[in-house]
Amino acid sequence: GGAPELVIVDEAVLAQVSNDAAQLTALRARDYRCAVVAPLAGREGVLGTVTFLVTGTQRRYDDADLAMLGELARRTGIALENHRLFLAERQARRHAEEARMRERQLHVLASRLSTALTTEQVAVIVSEGAIATAGAYAALAALRNGDVLETVGSIGARDPALLARVATIPLSAPLPIADAVRRGELVWCADPEQILASYPQSPDLAHAIMACGAVPFTFEGRTIGALAIACDEPRELTPERREMLHAIGQLAAHAF
Repeated sequence: GGAPELVIVDEAVLAQVSNDAAQLTALRARDYRCAVVAPLAGREGVLGTVTFLVTGTQRRYDDADLAMLGELARRTGIALENHRLFLAERQARRHAEEARMRERQLHVLASRLSTALTTEQVAVIVSEGAIATAGAYAALAALRNGDVLETVGSIGARDPALLARVATIPLSAPLPIADAVRRGELVWCADPEQILASYPQSPDLAHAIMACGAVPFTFEGRTIGALAIACDEPRELTPERREMLHAIGQLAAHAF
């Protein structure tokens, strides 16, 4: 990790560490006399350095100070490394718990889907799971019938007239749900700017919704439909949420 170093702060040192004349003047005004620069050494290498300074006095650091400050820096480095390890372990535990929770949620969702008796019931169950995962307010499920998507169920829609207009959706429509079916992958726009950039032919979409996307229902390599999702605030999807939505889409494909 290296040994602490004693530095006599003179005009040459001040000039070396100054970025400009104004900073040089400010450093002169502080009347630095000497410094000790010590490494913050962890078990696997140096984490950084710490600098101790003497100002405005005739006192100078001596060998005893150098040893004491070096030991203080060594202990600080170990404490910092321990803190990093603690944070990493806590994050790993949190990720593991979140993964277990997602797995439990998928088991519950699969159990509910196994009891669904109608296509509309499947659509509602899948919509509820996607809304909870994405933090959305509405979802709509549609199944492919030739070159169109036919809505089979939805929850949370705030505009009945709009819902009626999307009862049948052409696969060529400039909408996330049609995109998801054509591409066979999750489509997501995190904010109105992304919505407008992706779907300039549908400007009303960006005015009414803050974030939106669609999850394909893919079964044995074939996409049979998709689930549209709408949020009332901008929202990025974490990799974990994307993975969860993908799993929901697969469960839906099996259930339909």
